[in-house]
Amino acid sequence: CRKSLNPDKHKACLEAARVSSAYIWMELNNPAPVVRLADLVLSEPEPLEHEESGEQSDATNGSINESLESHHRRTTVRIYACEAMCLLGNPEGGLRYLTGGRAGVELQSEIDRMANHLDGNCVDDKEDQDTDGALAALKASIQMSISGANVLIGKLNEITGSAKETFLYYLLAEGKSNDALKLGCTLR
Repeated sequence: CRKSLNPDKHKACLEAARVSSAYIWMELNNPAPVVRLADLVLSEPEPLEHEESGEQSDATNGSINESLESHHRRTTVRIYACEAMCLLGNPEGGLRYLTGGRAGVELQSEIDRMANHLDGNCVDDKEDQDTDGALAALKASIQMSISGANVLIGKLNEITGSAKETFLYYLLAEGKSNDALKLGCTLR
């Protein structure tokens, strides 16, 4: 990072360092710095999403790769911030990180968008359809973060898919039988 004179290269390096630091703070069970680091990463302008069309120069491909990497890092830090906010007792704030703080965001389309960013695809290209289930696994992981925040808020009716069974097991293991009963009634 230090050898480059291109300020954009420094931004990418700083962004990567901040996301890596956020991961370390989460592993150390210290969520407050995670939120501060996420805010720093997310306060920078979001890179443009590129659509590939025909032949492109190496410079353009480099820009696309940097944009994809930045989207991946930004999505990752949003998930870390959601988990950190939940640990800090603010699951509503955690959900705001997952929706990018934008009002009226359709949650499923945001989950799809985030999973595509984590998978390295910022455009919907039918030829690049996921064949091994990795994209589905990413979507499930993001859905689990959302469901975890909803459990903490008490919005058990907003938990969807396989997350219901997972949280039912969690609630029973934690001895929260009343919440498990409420959630169990929604499984039908």
